[in-house]
This record gives sequence, C-alpha cells and structure tokens, in this order.
Amino acid sequence: MATNSDPGGPLAGPMLVLIAAVLGAVAVPLLVVPAVVVGEVAARTGGRVRRILTTCAAAMVLAALCTVVIALATGVSAGGAVLAGAVGALAVAGPVAAHSVTAEGGRLLARVLVRRRNAVPAATGPAPGLPS
Repeated sequence: MATNSDPGGPLAGPMLVLIAAVLGAVAVPLLVVPAVVVGEVAARTGGRVRRILTTCAAAMVLAALCTVVIALATGVSAGGAVLAGAVGALAVAGPVAAHSVTAEGGRLLARVLVRRRNAVPAATGPAPGLPS
C-alpha cells in the first residue's frame, strides 16, 4: 500500500490476519509459560513482589530474544535487531505485569475467602446483653 503496488488480491487481508493469529498462538505460550514458571520458582524463596518482578523480567528477556532472532533471520542489521529486541521487551512488559498482578490478586482473594469460610464463630450462644 505504501508503494502503490497491488495489495495481493481479495484474500490478502484475511491471510495476513490468519498468519498473525497463528504466530500469536505459538508465540504467547513460548513467552508466557516459561516466564510464569520462572516467577513461580523465584517466589518460593521470596514474596509476591519478587514473583511479579521475576515473571516480568523473564518475559521481557524471552521476548527480546525471540524478537532479535526473528529480526536477524529476516536480514535486518544488527542495530535494527537490537532495537527490535528492545521494543519487543517493552511491548511485553505491560501485559505480563497486568497478568501477574491479576493472578496475585486472585490468589490473595482465594486465601481470604477460604479463611472466612473456615473461620469458627467466637461464641455459639446469644450475643451478650440479649435475652436468651
């Protein structure tokens, strides 16, 4: 479109969307699953903040590596590959941080709800000051 050339026919747009969807379906598990595993292992020795930060850092490193490898495989210069890696790392930081914080909030909420459900009432009789 930028060069005023033929866009590729009526199926070019849907094919690009399909290719992007397939690449996304492959890339997301390759980035997120290892990052979450690294975060969970790091959290065994630390707390919630350590888990979130470690998960984000692992995802950023994996995204940068994947982006640099893809950029170098397509013939981009070394400087362009480094820039692509930095952009890839920054692009994944926000969604992974949001996922990590949401997952931690879910864990915390589950713990609170279990504690409330398992809590035993302090007194089984009528409230003080009320006739029985």
